[in-house]
Amino acid sequence: MRKIALEHEAWRLAEEPRMEPPTRELVERFRECPDTHMDSDVFAELCERICESNTIYPAFYLVFPYLVEIAMGQPPA
Repeated sequence: MRKIALEHEAWRLAEEPRMEPPTRELVERFRECPDTHMDSDVFAELCERICESNTIYPAFYLVFPYLVEIAMGQPPA
């Protein structure tokens, strides 16, 4: 699956100005520690950045290939 590099300008364009930390930074943190428990601050914030009650945000299309890559590297639950 093709991914847009985390340094690409598309990441900046896909989120609200002054959003801290940037979504690409959350992806990097999640890649380091892929904890999907709802008490994981990184996972919860990443979820809020990509979707909400039947709405997906532009960042979803950037984040999704990374989530697939992360999931493929994890043992089955």
